[in-house]
Order: sequence, then C-alpha cells, then structure tokens
Amino acid sequence: MAAFWRHSPPAERALARARGCRLAVGLGEAPLLRQATFSLWDDLDAMQAYARGGAHGQAIRSAWKSGYFSESMFVRFALLRMRGHWPGVSLG
Repeated sequence: MAAFWRHSPPAERALARARGCRLAVGLGEAPLLRQATFSLWDDLDAMQAYARGGAHGQAIRSAWKSGYFSESMFVRFALLRMRGHWPGVSLG
C-alpha cells in the first residue's frame, strides 16, 4: 500500500494536466486499500500517452517490477453518450 501511495501524487498531478482527459475520478472499494480510477478521454492516443508515459507509466513499471498489486485491470469501454456536468467540465 505504501508503494502505491508513494506513486499516486505525481500520477494524479499529471492526470490533472493530461491532454484529452475529460473526466477522472478515484474510486475505492475499501478506501485506502482497493483503489481504482475511472476516466473519460477524447481519444485512445491521449489515454495511452498518459497511461504509459510520465509519472503514471513510471508507477505501472514499478508496480510490475515490485509486484505490489495483488490484481490490476485496465479496461476500455465504448462510450455511447455523455451528458451533464462535472465540476468545471461540460460533458455533452
């Protein structure tokens, strides 16, 4: 858990500045212990650039090398429609 949280702040800062990220929110099944991020992106290239590069890419490589995740999952869904507002962002 400590290794995850050590990498989290730089990845979160990079996500806030990431090109093409429309929405990102952290989710926790058991707060502090089982974390996930849900995000909406303009396109696949923008998502891949963030996920595999910079602070997030470094965190992923560290996680695989050190084996500090008991499980991980990266899933892509086809967005059918967006509507509404998220603080500071119009979603459709």
